[in-house]
Amino acid sequence: MMSFSLKQYQQRCLDELRHYLRRVVELGRADLTFYERTERAYAHVHALPGLPYVCLRVPTGGGKTVMAAHSVGIAAREFLRAERCIALWLAPTTAIVDQTLKTLRDKKHPCRQALDEAFGGAVTVMDIGEALHIQRSTVVSDTVVIVSTMAALRVENTAGRKI
Repeated sequence: MMSFSLKQYQQRCLDELRHYLRRVVELGRADLTFYERTERAYAHVHALPGLPYVCLRVPTGGGKTVMAAHSVGIAAREFLRAERCIALWLAPTTAIVDQTLKTLRDKKHPCRQALDEAFGGAVTVMDIGEALHIQRSTVVSDTVVIVSTMAALRVENTAGRKI
């Protein structure tokens, strides 16, 4: 069980995400749900039709990593309606990828504990290179979190094409 407690604003953000994803499933439309919650226009990601796109804005030092760790479980339960999932965790730089991998692999860290709590400890964390050699048994039994840089997704980068 986790001894770490989320701050009030973090919990409110995660509760909003939970509500939003539940409502997306109920309505079948991310854009209507977004407008219902914010009264603002929804920005579609045309390359990913049907996939909800939201941003939780948190200031520097506001706990984005721990909130992201909690968000994986929320998205799996509320949107995917699944016990396990594959999550692609994107970071802006290789230094942050390395830091995130270290954090998510440390079973004593609150971020890893959030993942373990959401998925009953059945969590595998890997970098993009390791993901290229993932075993089917791992995908079936565990939630898999693949940590990579956003640059790896660029078309001119051949490693990104393998994602």
